[in-house]
Amino acid sequence: MDKKVFNLIKTLRQDTQSSLKMCQEAVIEAQKIKEKDDEIYNEAYNQLMKAKVIISNKKQNKEVNHFVVISNFRNIVDSKPEWAFHNLSKENLVNPILLKFGCETEQTKNELIKKHYKTLVKIGLLYSKFKPNTLFLLKYIMFDKKKTINRVLKELSGHYSEKIILMEGDFIDSSIKIDNLYNYTYMHHDHSIGVSLNYCSKEHNENIIDLVKKITHQIIFNKPLCLKENELSRTLVTYQKNSIEKELKDEKNSKILKFKTEGLLKKFKQEAVLELQKFMFAEDKADKNKTIQQLLKEKDITLLDFILV
Repeated sequence: MDKKVFNLIKTLRQDTQSSLKMCQEAVIEAQKIKEKDDEIYNEAYNQLMKAKVIISNKKQNKEVNHFVVISNFRNIVDSKPEWAFHNLSKENLVNPILLKFGCETEQTKNELIKKHYKTLVKIGLLYSKFKPNTLFLLKYIMFDKKKTINRVLKELSGHYSEKIILMEGDFIDSSIKIDNLYNYTYMHHDHSIGVSLNYCSKEHNENIIDLVKKITHQIIFNKPLCLKENELSRTLVTYQKNSIEKELKDEKNSKILKFKTEGLLKKFKQEAVLELQKFMFAEDKADKNKTIQQLLKEKDITLLDFILV
């Protein structure tokens, strides 16, 4: 076993209190979609924390309840379910942060959203401010002068007599100032999922906003791994190619094997990359076979980044 991988698994065991087997499996899965060590750790840590909640709740015959919280620098206490078309180039910078929390019951989920939204939003702001490499480190950031974020979550858990944890988090870095830069952030009305998208557009009208909104909905439906083809992990592409070749091992003709492999790999990329996906919500017949990349080029829109939690 590679020394880096061994140290990664060892650290994960200490941080998550998970079994050796679970940590090994999490690292293997994370390596398929991430390349940098800190990204692999973060992905594996998130997988293990989700698994721990699911296992814990299965033992008690309870379903996992999770909910997404959106926070930004513009409005710390706003709990409206949808944000749209903020111009990030102006002074009132909007930097959306999406956090997913987990609890055991629907009632507690509703209580947390109703009574403690400001507290949860502040955790999101601290996440964006300090940019910790992992959610594990985030828990030890000071929430105020007396308490860490971990302590705040433990107090909420004690108050509701059930475990409340931070499961996942992400934010868009909007520090680079670009003209005609906008953001559209959408959250489902029940807080079950959230998506945020940064884009550039010279024109900004209702048609543009409607198109961007539909793209955020497509992200939720299809869950692409990345925005552009060059962002797709080479490790993942190699793994996928090897998997396809194993499935087609009985094919004797090398030309047919190559043709089928390339076709299935192309199909995989079209599913994994947002810009290569066919636009699902096309109303005009002419747009039904167009990819998102083709539509954006016609409308002179550039997608810069997206996050899905």
